[in-house]
Amino acid sequence: MIIYKDSGFWTFITIVLLNLVTYFVSPDIAEKIFTTGLAFLLIVKRILTNRYYFPEHISKLEILFYRIIFDRDIKSKYLWTNKLTY
Repeated sequence: MIIYKDSGFWTFITIVLLNLVTYFVSPDIAEKIFTTGLAFLLIVKRILTNRYYFPEHISKLEILFYRIIFDRDIKSKYLWTNKLTY
């Protein structure tokens, strides 16, 4: 069993699994459209965040990856939550 104490990561996994389960289980097209739209909105919200700038010392691609997967600009949850220099 994988134990990983990061709610942002597990939220991303849930978004992906919700779409996969809905696609394969539900015959209703409205449910498929709703879950796809919900996933799209959640991922766009993660990308845009409340900070509109990118830190200069980290590549934009890396920041986008961390924003989508972990819902923050860096991998270290400790540095991010304690607002330490990264």
